[in-house]
Amino acid sequence: MPSFKDFEKIADFLEEQSRTFPQSQREVALRRAISTIYYGLFWELRDRLKHKGYKIRKRQPHSTILKILSTDFPEIYPLMEELKR
Repeated sequence: MPSFKDFEKIADFLEEQSRTFPQSQREVALRRAISTIYYGLFWELRDRLKHKGYKIRKRQPHSTILKILSTDFPEIYPLMEELKR
């Protein structure tokens, strides 16, 4: 699995490239960059939470992680929720 740094590099590249695009394409590239960061954080959080003993449901891992964050890590939850949207 790629590390968060790998996802971050991809997102940075997309953001940088978007500067040369017309406005309509720039928004698409920026949305993709945000989505890339979200998934990088998702995989990192999933691995760290599993390592700490949390059970991550296979059927709904995103909602499971958000629920864990909302109850046990309330300082992180709003940031992850915003990225997901």
